[in-house]
Amino acid sequence: MTNRTTARRRFLQSLSLGAAALTVGGVPPALARPSSARTRALRDFASDFLPTWERAGAFTLAYAEAMPADTYDFRPTPEVRTFAEQMLHIAGANAFFGNRVSGLPQPDIDLKGATTKAEITSALGEVFDYCAACIRAMPTAEVEEPISLFEQNFTKEQVVLTMRDHVTHHRGQTAIYLRLNGIVPPQYVGF
Repeated sequence: MTNRTTARRRFLQSLSLGAAALTVGGVPPALARPSSARTRALRDFASDFLPTWERAGAFTLAYAEAMPADTYDFRPTPEVRTFAEQMLHIAGANAFFGNRVSGLPQPDIDLKGATTKAEITSALGEVFDYCAACIRAMPTAEVEEPISLFEQNFTKEQVVLTMRDHVTHHRGQTAIYLRLNGIVPPQYVGF
């Protein structure tokens, strides 16, 4: 028997064993079809999502801490935001999105008046905490509830996920700001 025949036989045997396992034990969770909207609504959205949001906040604050205070006004090119403006944009957008999904009043933070590293990182941390409270305040039964945002309809869940993506997008941009200042961005911790 050649090596090719032996390899083919082992492959076919593994398929047979896999099929038998599926028949006896059902479909493993990793191979199951994604849950429907109704199934997703039954789980606790806040409990599922908050660890991800808290990691995003901690990771963003690590970026804010990594940049020296005297380079918060750095911008790679004249047409883009400064590092400080990027961090304040993240905070402002988060406050807006959090308010839209929860209705909780936005925190009383002067994002326009924050100019120092200490003020900006404090504001950023407060807004991440505010958004966590907004997520906790959103009943699971409301995650599929539609809301209007930028003249379009979204579910509350979609808005929260967009909020996370927006943070990731702008934090990712600031990796370049750090590198151009000789700073290695904080190591990703996503799991």
